[in-house]
Amino acid sequence: MARILDKDTRLIDVDFGPVTVNISRTALSEFPDGNPGNQATFGGNGTNQFIRSDTGGQLTAGSFIQFVRLDLDYMTMNNEVMQPVEVSVQRSASTPYGTHENGNNFNTIQEFILIASRPLNNADIAAAVNPYDSFNDIGLNRGTSAFGGDDAGGLTHEQNIYAERRQYAWTNTTGATLSNGELVSQPAQTTLASIFSAPQLLDINTWGSLSAITGPNLYCYRIVYSEMQSFEANQSIFTNVGLGGFTSIRFPPVNVAFLCKDPGYTEGEYLTRLANAMNSIPEGGSTA
Repeated sequence: MARILDKDTRLIDVDFGPVTVNISRTALSEFPDGNPGNQATFGGNGTNQFIRSDTGGQLTAGSFIQFVRLDLDYMTMNNEVMQPVEVSVQRSASTPYGTHENGNNFNTIQEFILIASRPLNNADIAAAVNPYDSFNDIGLNRGTSAFGGDDAGGLTHEQNIYAERRQYAWTNTTGATLSNGELVSQPAQTTLASIFSAPQLLDINTWGSLSAITGPNLYCYRIVYSEMQSFEANQSIFTNVGLGGFTSIRFPPVNVAFLCKDPGYTEGEYLTRLANAMNSIPEGGSTA
């Protein structure tokens, strides 16, 4: 619900709860296969917001998607037209943190925040083999049409209120490995080749229109795409170490807040923005 600051100003925010990911991979496995001791498990308050979590059987084991529908009925029923003019994204930590043993340090972890004025097709997101890469292109007019629903098209710039993409990676400054000289192979120790703490933040990119919040809902997603204990086998080029791996990592809570003001639009301007923001609601399937 919108918080009233004054007669022309509202504050709208959404909270994504923290998620802890534990991933175990047995020796010689290309990725966790989903069996006990060779899978990803999830914990924390944020699991109540899951529409998808990959436990095993694919390279994306340990990835997840949270979803929150933000009810704006209060504003809609009061005939209030508010536009977001500022956005604030707050975390209790700038990166996820934990421990990471014998894992994939080559692929980055990607984290997306997406706030839209129309829903994606959540059923398609939950069923897709690997939906995560598509979020790199969602929210611009010539981006992907994935998860748009039946003939609904992709999420347009006007419908994308805010989107953010962060990349994290482990580096030798926060780890010890056989290759960088901080671990030494011992005849009796054959289970550890690398151990890392928190990954580092590589990049932040944001996009979106800060366009009309027209109600009755906002559709909010947090996507974490990771291959922390997966590495594609290509025996003609390399052979990965024949050791099992374990990652325990915690993604902190995230708060996204919008400061919204009345822009003083005419009725025609308001109706045009409303049409642009809502004209591609998916039909013919479960959405949000």
